[in-house]
Amino acid sequence: MKRLPNLLQAACCALACFLLSPYLDEPGEFVGGGVTRIVFQLADLAWVVFGVASVVSLLRARAGAVIAIAGCLLCSPLVLYVASRGVWGPTQVLSMLTLVATAALCLRALLLPRASGARGGARG
Repeated sequence: MKRLPNLLQAACCALACFLLSPYLDEPGEFVGGGVTRIVFQLADLAWVVFGVASVVSLLRARAGAVIAIAGCLLCSPLVLYVASRGVWGPTQVLSMLTLVATAALCLRALLLPRASGARGGARG
């Protein structure tokens, strides 16, 4: 039960990495623009960051949380850009929900005190 938050965090990172893949396959005409080129480059980097975060989250929850929050920040411009076009499909909704869930789990891992000796005593 102690490893469940780590597993959830790693699963959310892996799901975010999986959900980013369709955006990165064939962006088409959007890559040539000055702003959209940067947005897609950030999303490419976020894909790698989420892959690393899913592995690190299994070993060290807080380090994985920091890496995953960086991934959330890197890919949020692309997800918001796609959402702003007005085409809302299940993939876009699931991508946004996954980013929110990943950020919430990572903030929880960072803000809550550690279970082992963080409070200095037994509960009573």
